[in-house]
Amino acid sequence: MPYKPKITYTYRNQNPSLKWNNNVIGSGVGAINRGIRSALLHRTSDCKSSVCSTSPTPYTTFTFSKDGVITKVTELIQGVLTKSKITTIREKYGYDKNNLTKVFIGTAVTSIGKDAFAYCNNLVSVDMGDSVTSIGIGAFYECTSLATVNIGDNVTTIGAAAFDSCNLSSVDIPDSVTTIGNAAFYGCTSLTSVTIGDSVTTIGNNAFHTCTSLVSVTIPDSVTTIGASTFYSCTSLATVDIGDSVTTIGGSAFRYCASLVSVDIGDSVKTIGDAAFYGCTSIVSVTIPDSVTTIGTFAFLGCTSLTSVTIGDSVTTIGVAVFSGCTSLVSVTIPDNVTTIENYAFYVCTSLATVDIGDSVTTIGNYTFSDCTSLTSVTIGDSVTTIGVGVFSGCTSLVSVTIPDSVTIIGVAAFFNCTSLTSVTIGDSVTTIEEYAFSDCTSLATVIFSSGNAHDVSIEVNAFLNTVGVLNTQLSDKTISVPEEGATYPTS
Repeated sequence: MPYKPKITYTYRNQNPSLKWNNNVIGSGVGAINRGIRSALLHRTSDCKSSVCSTSPTPYTTFTFSKDGVITKVTELIQGVLTKSKITTIREKYGYDKNNLTKVFIGTAVTSIGKDAFAYCNNLVSVDMGDSVTSIGIGAFYECTSLATVNIGDNVTTIGAAAFDSCNLSSVDIPDSVTTIGNAAFYGCTSLTSVTIGDSVTTIGNNAFHTCTSLVSVTIPDSVTTIGASTFYSCTSLATVDIGDSVTTIGGSAFRYCASLVSVDIGDSVKTIGDAAFYGCTSIVSVTIPDSVTTIGTFAFLGCTSLTSVTIGDSVTTIGVAVFSGCTSLVSVTIPDNVTTIENYAFYVCTSLATVDIGDSVTTIGNYTFSDCTSLTSVTIGDSVTTIGVGVFSGCTSLVSVTIPDSVTIIGVAAFFNCTSLTSVTIGDSVTTIEEYAFSDCTSLATVIFSSGNAHDVSIEVNAFLNTVGVLNTQLSDKTISVPEEGATYPTS
């Protein structure tokens, strides 16, 4: 006759007790709450039978599979047992979290609920049956010893923070999964590899944040959105292949991925979010495809190894400080569709030698090329109307510049301290040269005003302060209005 262990629950005189094969393993309501789960999760290896014997109320019946996994149990709700099949494992189940080392989830369970196994610090492995379809929020949160998990082939959703701060070394996300929740694998510092199934459409915010051992990742073609800070501070991540269906790379998605050498941005990406690749100090080159329309603020700030960048033809705006501090960047071409280059876009790109600004750009923001100390030449497109504050200040290698006829205002300190600048040609439409615009350009010898300019040019105080080398200011047929205290240079 087969071995048939039986868990029984009796309730007499307000003193409940729990038995395992007629041996009392707990008494009192608190013991029942703890013990029933202890029996469920710790004693399955003692069972050798496929089915346990049944008993009438008040006894409780468990059904086992051949390998000892409990597949049918009664549900514990506030200390009351009701005869039913458990389909959801919930946080309130009172098992001993400190002693739990392994979890086998049987075929009747379809959902692992919120915080179900959270803080089980000694849990080492989890094997879930194919009936499980969802892993709830924080299901295995801070299971700091959890090294192995087998995610069932029918799971569709991995909830937020489901495996946050676990000790996983690898994860295989099956093709059934469509959503990886926010912070799902946050802080899994031992995770070296992850396989993302072909049905995932969204990788949530912070999903792999601070997975400091993760080396490479391939985003499948099914994914359309990479959330904010998804791979933030994955400091060992060296290569990323972004699938062709991704349309959005979220803000700070790859921020501080200091080992990232190359990234292949898919041809469907439209938006590169703010600080998406901020501080990726090893990345060497970037090609931004023609699908991209917006490069967000700080997107590539501090990418100190970046030597070349190709900007696609659909980009209309280069955001604030996008390439600021890219100290190895040598050259850049701004395509004709770009209309705005925002403040600090190329600030302190100290290796940048040449810049070609396309003909559609109307605004060059403040300090855009400031302190680009290797910049020797710049071509300013014919649609620029304003050269902002400090745009080329501190470009100490810049030798000459031609201001096109479209420009009306040369802003404050626009060319301040360009100590190698020897000549400037100012276009027909300039009406104002603001204060300190060419101050401390100590090599400036020639300022040429175009003959076609038929109106006065207002040169503000100190616009040419300390430019004692100005020898020939060609005025052509125009009248120049110069404040008395600013007339420190020849005007003949």
